[in-house]
Amino acid sequence: MVASDYDPLSQSAMAPAREAFPNLLNGFRILHGAAFDGDALDLRRKRIIALRIATAVRCERCIDAHVHASFKAGVTTAQIHEAAAVAVLMGGGPAKT
Repeated sequence: MVASDYDPLSQSAMAPAREAFPNLLNGFRILHGAAFDGDALDLRRKRIIALRIATAVRCERCIDAHVHASFKAGVTTAQIHEAAAVAVLMGGGPAKT
């Protein structure tokens, strides 16, 4: 995921962290990019997987970013809804809150 994958609110919210920990966040950006490399899974599937995990671990900022990136990758609203349902199932009851 690159900076343009995030909504502007998330980007501005992360500005202080980027200034305070540039090497850490650059390392995370590189890791993030590497996770989305390869072609065994298409980008839409990778985006859905990331969204499922973000939902299961209840990371609101992650959910927002991955929904935004999923739409950019061509994931449909119906696919996002189904992915969220599976994530809630796998995360158990707490994931639905």
